[in-house]
Amino acid sequence: EDSADEVDQAGEEDDLTRIKGVGAVLEKNLRAAGVRTFRLIADWTDEELAEFSKKLRLGNRAERGDWRGQAQALGDCE
Repeated sequence: EDSADEVDQAGEEDDLTRIKGVGAVLEKNLRAAGVRTFRLIADWTDEELAEFSKKLRLGNRAERGDWRGQAQALGDCE
């Protein structure tokens, strides 16, 4: 569980607004929650997806928009 800590230490950061449905404000909230890379979103389990959706009051936006799939595709292109 610490991928967020590992990412912070590595200083790695992606432009999360490239995910459809993520604007500047939501990107800021994701970063505040320790989410900074496409890889981290792509690797979310169903439980983590539900947890972040609840924590950030996303409803089912992340699931409906297939953020994990988008993040996987964007990460593969990097």
